[in-house]
Amino acid sequence: MERFEQHQPKSLLELSELEIDQLSPAELAELTELVILESKEAVSSLCQEILEMDERNFSLDAFYELQELLDEYDELIKKLKIEDGVLLSLIKNARQLLLEKNPISEIAQANYILVHSSDLISLRNLLTSQNETAEVCATASSLRKKNDIFRSKTKSIEAGFIYNPQQAVAWFSKDVGSHTSRGKRVLEKRFQEFATSSLDEALEKQSGPRVEAWLDGAKAKPGAILIIDEEAKENVLRFAQEFNLPVIYNSHFFEEEITN
Repeated sequence: MERFEQHQPKSLLELSELEIDQLSPAELAELTELVILESKEAVSSLCQEILEMDERNFSLDAFYELQELLDEYDELIKKLKIEDGVLLSLIKNARQLLLEKNPISEIAQANYILVHSSDLISLRNLLTSQNETAEVCATASSLRKKNDIFRSKTKSIEAGFIYNPQQAVAWFSKDVGSHTSRGKRVLEKRFQEFATSSLDEALEKQSGPRVEAWLDGAKAKPGAILIIDEEAKENVLRFAQEFNLPVIYNSHFFEEEITN
């Protein structure tokens, strides 16, 4: 969280580590008042930083880091039994601002969304197709970890459309094999045992690195586009502008894999 270093709850943390039994009630009250004041300033500054976030080119890693930072404030305040209404209100407001900035927060279900990953040509065809049915595969993802995203060894994966899990027409507890017939996905018999009725059931029975969903791209409209290949960033940004889609990314997806 180095980029948000100035917003860390340092004063609260220092107070929590003090041996307060060695302080008089007056000294403790004075110190607590000072810590609350400094915390209000830090959270107010954090709110301003959130307001400046670009919801049309949104950083998910920054979003998750800020959520963790606010969680840390809540935990320390609870531990110290601080009941300052203004400070609590500031933290609640920061959380609300953060959610409002995130273009996919409203479509996330239990912190999961659906990602259909492909190259930009295929994604364009999906948006402009006149077919009545165009079922595609998607991965249920929290977009926190790099392996949350499907990556092909044979096909270029540049970006991914983000969909609401409620738009799924089928669920599976792992990546499954299928082909398309007249716009509809056809499940191979050997994978039928992995079919489930919901996201919750798919997650409960998950038997691979990801769970899969199918959705009808002719009817379901994406809520955003995810940058998967960093080298395709500028093309994705132009694509998003053309189709009026917010762009999201997680910088950790662009990091090189560490191998021993």
